[in-house]
Amino acid sequence: MGASLNDVKHRITSTKKTRQITNAMEMVSQAKLNQIQKHTKSYAEYASQIKSVVLHLAQSHILDGVK
Repeated sequence: MGASLNDVKHRITSTKKTRQITNAMEMVSQAKLNQIQKHTKSYAEYASQIKSVVLHLAQSHILDGVK
């Protein structure tokens, strides 16, 4: 026969709690992703500036005698 009313209520409650936990985990993951993306952008800007400096030095007369 089918599940009792209490069993159905328990399953509904369990499903709601699981959904809440899943939503909380998604929020934490999104926050971590946003933080990593922010740091990645900062590192990309830093790398771009370093590249610019190195290219400038390479094109200048400072490195003419260096091999």
